[in-house]
Amino acid sequence: MPLWSKDAPKSMVANYRRKLARVFFLFFIVALAGCIPMIRTEYIAPKWTGQIINIQSLKAMKQLTLVDSTSNNKGTVDKSGKFVVLGESQSFDFKLPAASAMKYFTLELDLSGEKLLFARKAPITSVEPLEFDLKTVFIIWPNSSPFLVKTIANEQHQKMSKKFIEECKYLKSAVTLTESLRLMNQPLFENKVRATFTFSLDDMVKNQKKWAIELWEAAFEMCFKNKYENRRKLRGFYNPIFDELRSF
Repeated sequence: MPLWSKDAPKSMVANYRRKLARVFFLFFIVALAGCIPMIRTEYIAPKWTGQIINIQSLKAMKQLTLVDSTSNNKGTVDKSGKFVVLGESQSFDFKLPAASAMKYFTLELDLSGEKLLFARKAPITSVEPLEFDLKTVFIIWPNSSPFLVKTIANEQHQKMSKKFIEECKYLKSAVTLTESLRLMNQPLFENKVRATFTFSLDDMVKNQKKWAIELWEAAFEMCFKNKYENRRKLRGFYNPIFDELRSF
């Protein structure tokens, strides 16, 4: 029976009116939202913190220039060698959230012209602050020797030449952290650390390993994109590298 009929049940008419009222209410809310300014903040560059230790001297490296590659913000280093590089955000009057692609954020360290990277993959933009804490990382500086890739199973070694390493910053940085990680597993280093630092050597190794893995993953993804032979050569090191990293 049509709702406009005089004989239509009152309950049917009332139910229809309630539904219509809900529709008008929702329409009103949506229209009102379009008139109210809404501020959305996105974080587009991370905040970096940490401390870099020269593994040979076990002293903090204070004469560093630190630059975030996304914001170009420079870092400050205190007397203890701890550094901070501020992040960056941008605000919009209104912007709908969107799925964000991933990218490698990098922190570049410069010491007397020698450059080293730290990298972490994260969404290009985030509604949550991006904060990357290196904690305490040990590096060999400078590191000029060729890199020997160990094959755990049969204890053979493959040499990665210095020239090959120097062609990609991600690779050079991954090698530097891995060489330092190898030294950290020597008994002599353990004794020196216990005499110098109060925090756990196991925690140091886990942290060093985490950042080394980040850099190797970045190297395998980002290095030699336009050089097929070099890229194929690098991929050949994938399994032995990660086998060794898992062994630490």
